[in-house]
Amino acid sequence: MQKQLELLERFLLLTASAIATFLTTATPSQAATYASSEAGFQLQNFSVNPLNVETFTNTSTEAISFNGQGRVNSDALANAYFSSFPKYSETFANNISLTQAAGQGKNYFGIAESLASAKGYDFKVAPGGIFSFNFMGFLSLETSVDNPDTENAGASGLIEVLLYDQENGSLLDSLSIKGNVANPSNSNYLTYNKSENFSFVPKSTSFNRQSTSINNDALALVTGYYSRKFTAGANLSLFELKSNRASVTVPESNSTLALFGTAAILLVAKAKRKLSY
Repeated sequence: MQKQLELLERFLLLTASAIATFLTTATPSQAATYASSEAGFQLQNFSVNPLNVETFTNTSTEAISFNGQGRVNSDALANAYFSSFPKYSETFANNISLTQAAGQGKNYFGIAESLASAKGYDFKVAPGGIFSFNFMGFLSLETSVDNPDTENAGASGLIEVLLYDQENGSLLDSLSIKGNVANPSNSNYLTYNKSENFSFVPKSTSFNRQSTSINNDALALVTGYYSRKFTAGANLSLFELKSNRASVTVPESNSTLALFGTAAILLVAKAKRKLSY
């Protein structure tokens, strides 16, 4: 229990430090348009150690003001760690992915994207053995506009935990948490899907979303554990990954809006090419 409390404290301190360093651009009260997407996740208390670990991060931002009629900022941050120790229960992985965009005036767009992943390979489970670990994490989305008729803000995020049979590449179990909020929009959601071997702790897990014509926010907080018995044994790969995206735009014409859409598509494609599993 003491070790779990220490790991929780380490994760929360890392998260708080990263967010404090990150939040240097305009806040919702200071900006006409604002969007943020943040996520953090930790895996801990493993029953088996990985023989190899790997982490990956990537960020992409773009901020353009046309004709000097507006101001816009976009920022992205991603950190990932996977540390293996001789005592399995001390091995842990965590990563944080944060994006933010804010603007004032008119005729501008800004977009920020971030990706972070932690991967463990060659978890060798003996015949009749159990593979298990604990997890905790959050996904936070927020958008705000002053005028929903002329201003746009959107935020989306995804967290996934994927367990594969390393011998044949088949997906054994998965957990996904995803959300989207936007102003103006009717496509706001916060959902999750999980296979039966993932379990949430009800008292420390919640999914909440609020929506108005000018403000949207969604927050998922999860704590739980994974456990599965492998009668014949197994060699496993575990991937935890997340992606976040925040965007703001105030177009003056259809051509400006089209340019924003094209730029966003190119940025997403570029980020996906860099992320390999």
